[in-house]
Amino acid sequence: MDGAWILAGMVLAALGLAAWVLAERTTRRWPQLLAWLQSRPRVQAPAPRQFCYQRSGGPPQGPVDLTRLRAMLADGRLEGDVLVASAGSDDWRPLVSMLDTGPADAAFKPARASAPSHESR
Repeated sequence: MDGAWILAGMVLAALGLAAWVLAERTTRRWPQLLAWLQSRPRVQAPAPRQFCYQRSGGPPQGPVDLTRLRAMLADGRLEGDVLVASAGSDDWRPLVSMLDTGPADAAFKPARASAPSHESR
């Protein structure tokens, strides 16, 4: 029984020594690790895609991001037929064609004209 206690004490001492060595090594290397992390280039989030818009007969305005265009359309500052192009592009399209087809955009999509039916008489 005494031998088991001695063995347990030796194991605990070895574990304590290992933990102390690991803590010492980590503590000494921490400033180096921190300096290395700070020297790494930071990853920047990509800028939101920018668009210019043009009301009928008016000059191009912007650039603004798509979120702002949606807000302007929702509160009535823009109509759905306003022309929109990516900033720096000459590809002008109606704003409604730039929006997603999700349920939140259903109010912004133009109603489709029903195809004329060809009834045989």
